Amino acid sequence: MTTTNNTMTTTRTKDALYWSSTGFAALALAAIGAADLARVPDVMAGLAHLGYPPYFATIIGVWKLLAVATILAPGLPRLKEWAYAGLFFVLTGAATSHAISGGPAGVAAFPLVILGIVLTSWVLQPARHASATKSPKSTPMPSEARA
Repeated sequence: MTTTNNTMTTTRTKDALYWSSTGFAALALAAIGAADLARVPDVMAGLAHLGYPPYFATIIGVWKLLAVATILAPGLPRLKEWAYAGLFFVLTGAATSHAISGGPAGVAAFPLVILGIVLTSWVLQPARHASATKSPKSTPMPSEARA
């Protein structure tokens, strides 16, 4: 019975960490994406400093909001993988852009902090754990199927 209780506690802890990281990442990325779409003056100044054209705010704002909607939606495991991958590229691109532009280290580190939270959400997804624990179905080789 102790094993069952430990398993339940571990599952609850993973679920709590998943929802905490996913909720925080979704909230942060939705706010940043909305600021991109609203073309907040500080956002536009930051993009200009990095050398990006103004329309880039619309592109990344839409991507961020679509990714947030996808990671919060039930199901859609393949689409979620693409959303997490997109967030990885957007956030590492932001960190790299800030680092190369010579800005303060904290400005370059902020996207990496958000990325750490996004990666925590990705690793702890319940759907990933369910598919990882299932044993792959054995399909017979063509020569075995005829035998």
